[in-house]
Order: sequence, then C-alpha cells, then structure tokens
Amino acid sequence: MSVDNRGFLKLLTLGCWVLLLSGGPIRPAGALCLGDEPQIILDCLSRAHGELDIEFYKQLLAEDFHYLHATGGADWDYARELAAVEGTFEAYSKGSITMTIQDGFDIVEGSKSGDYWIENLTVRLEFDIDGPGGEEPFFATKRGLQMGVRLIQSPEPHLVIFECREPEGATSFSR
Repeated sequence: MSVDNRGFLKLLTLGCWVLLLSGGPIRPAGALCLGDEPQIILDCLSRAHGELDIEFYKQLLAEDFHYLHATGGADWDYARELAAVEGTFEAYSKGSITMTIQDGFDIVEGSKSGDYWIENLTVRLEFDIDGPGGEEPFFATKRGLQMGVRLIQSPEPHLVIFECREPEGATSFSR
C-alpha cells in the first residue's frame, strides 16, 4: 500500500502557518522566562502585558521583589505588585495593553553572582480599555527606570525581577 504524503504536507504547512500567525506555541501555565541574557526579561514583560497574562507575570517576579519609588512612601512588595497588575489586566480584559521598550538602556553586573541591573530603561505603555473603535487609548511613559534581574539556574536557566527603582518624575501620561 502506497502512502500519499501530499495531504500530510499540506496539513503540516497549515499547522505551521497557524502557529506563526498566532504568535507562537501556547505557553503552559507557570511557564518561565527562559534564557540567560538579562534583556530577555524585557521581552517576557512585554508579552505578559500584551497577553494580559497574570500567571506568566507572576513567574517574572522573584518572591523577594520590591518596587521603590523615589518620591518616598508607597514602596511595593511582591503581593502589592501582583494585586496592582492583576487589577490592571482585569480592567483592560476587553481592550489591550501594549508595552514598548525603547533602545538605549544599559546592562551592568550586580554585586551578587547572577544579578544584573538594567539601567536607563524607558518603558511606554499604551492602554486601550475598549479595544478597536472604542475610547481613545492613553499612554504612560516611565523614564530612567532601574530593574534588578536575577538569573536562576534550576530547573532551567530563567530570569526573574527582584527590584524595580523608579526615579522622581519618571512617569508621564498622555492621550
């Protein structure tokens, strides 16, 4: 009996197109930000925001995570950061959040082995609450951020954020 591979090849080609157009393979719950280059965490952050994926976002933060505001007060820990981001993701569940990282940041080694600092970071967030055809989106831009990133070797090399520092006057809003 002869097997006709043309049908299989068409199906395989269709599957590849679906995978490419969908943005890649579906990530299992609890997926990590895999890799050992510190800048990879920026792609993972953008993806978590774009997909409004709080479970993936949780995996990007170290358990000892903290967010420091230069204006004093209102510093956040892991739980407060997750609550704030989860509320934001829920508020935009019918719309979208797009995170853009601008070039020009620096990466320096931290004081501990496997720790890095991403400095002079500029992040632009576009918030579209209604999706296409709805209310005009607004933007938040944060300039001069410093992000502490830790390389974890097990179970696979992956990155987590252990600290974020926001200098005074870093955030601006616009429509």
